Amino acid sequence: MVIANPSDPADEGTSFVVMVSTGDHPGEVPAQVSKELESERAWYQQLEYGFCALGITPFLTAIYDPDRHRKRATDDGNGG
Repeated sequence: MVIANPSDPADEGTSFVVMVSTGDHPGEVPAQVSKELESERAWYQQLEYGFCALGITPFLTAIYDPDRHRKRATDDGNGG
């Protein structure tokens, strides 16, 4: 839940789905979010701060690898 105007009691907030890997990870915990949340940079970064406050270091793709959608696959399906 994101509250854009925390001082406004009428702000009911905006909900976003966040999927976090539940496996045992020695480093950063993979997390996936909707494109809508990724596009709201300030809220997306606050998600990272929230995880860190809980003692969890998330790997948030849009922060650490923002150009992933531009990368081309190295395997063209023909073994090369």
